[in-house]
Amino acid sequence: MNYNVQQTSMLIGKIKDDTIQIIYHPKLQQLYTGDSIKIIDETKQGIITQVYQIENLNLSDLNDEGLISQASHFNNLTTEVLADDINSLHIANCKIKLSIIGNKWINWRGNLPSMSDIVAIVDPEELIAHTLGSSPLNPVNLGTFINQTPIPLQFEASSLEKTSLIIGNTAKDKANLINIIQKELVTKKAKVLIVDPKGTYKNLSGATILEAGKNHKLSF
Repeated sequence: MNYNVQQTSMLIGKIKDDTIQIIYHPKLQQLYTGDSIKIIDETKQGIITQVYQIENLNLSDLNDEGLISQASHFNNLTTEVLADDINSLHIANCKIKLSIIGNKWINWRGNLPSMSDIVAIVDPEELIAHTLGSSPLNPVNLGTFINQTPIPLQFEASSLEKTSLIIGNTAKDKANLINIIQKELVTKKAKVLIVDPKGTYKNLSGATILEAGKNHKLSF
């Protein structure tokens, strides 16, 4: 197994097909399922991956002396500390999602990183800009991401002209998000029709409620 010694908080452990294992120490870096990780070369070209599983490092797969010799490349940990705490090393299993070409994120083109590439968590502002777009002409405001600098969460209203899907656990989160979106659209003079078989939006402020058989007749 090879190691990326250029990056000080995460090391590339193994690359296989569209899966990459990232070795890290939780004293230096916290990773969670769903995190987006960027792996780039010196020209800032590379890939975007997403963590789908976290597990403890299986030391039987490693050359312990070789790994411990890399300890000096981990910030704030000496060789002795890492040697004592070697069982705390974790692996983040990541799936390759996108390619980075120039300043654009595009569908993965099959390019793979080298072991010397730089590994880093994607900055929230960069992730939001590439996910929702930057400076939309007709912004739909969803709220604010609280970071060191607050980042507005907004997307282009015209993107809703395409089929969109909101998914999530069974709770009120999806309904609340739809409520925010429809209020934003109404303030922009857009017409919004909600088909609401469960009556989730029956108390929606300012809405005209049409109920089949009561105040609205359906033609067949």
